[in-house]
Amino acid sequence: EGKNVLITGAGGVARVMAFEAARVAHTVTIISRRPEQAKALTEDVKTAFPSASLFCEFPTDNAKFDVLLQGTPAGMSPYVDLLPVEENVLKYIPYIFDTIYNPCETKLLKTARKYGAVCANGSAMLVGQAAAAQYLWTGFRFAQSDIDEITDAVTKKLTCTDI
Repeated sequence: EGKNVLITGAGGVARVMAFEAARVAHTVTIISRRPEQAKALTEDVKTAFPSASLFCEFPTDNAKFDVLLQGTPAGMSPYVDLLPVEENVLKYIPYIFDTIYNPCETKLLKTARKYGAVCANGSAMLVGQAAAAQYLWTGFRFAQSDIDEITDAVTKKLTCTDI
């Protein structure tokens, strides 16, 4: 809570992250390669959370972000060599969440770790979505310990290390 959040992307997963971040963050900045899409998402979130501090352009000054939430295809095949932001931005963001889970460690996560960031990929999100769908369709609720075990298994199956 009370953090300055940078969200990359303005599509489906970025949309969910933007609404959740607006509930708790101090500021939320949404950037996208399609500025009109980022602006539209910002307006939608402002409608739901009128008091939230939202921006849809990357600041040109020395803005400080506490968290980066990555919601673009950058890092996923065939874009494995792309970063969603300039590398110099990553030097100052201590927490990075990349929704991509395959590959387990994207260029974003590798680069951010180099600067000391705490990083996570999308494996837990993938399993969490499956568990939520299971509950919606069947009424069966997984225990958190089972979700953790499945996440570990998925991580190993995807040959993730140090995630």
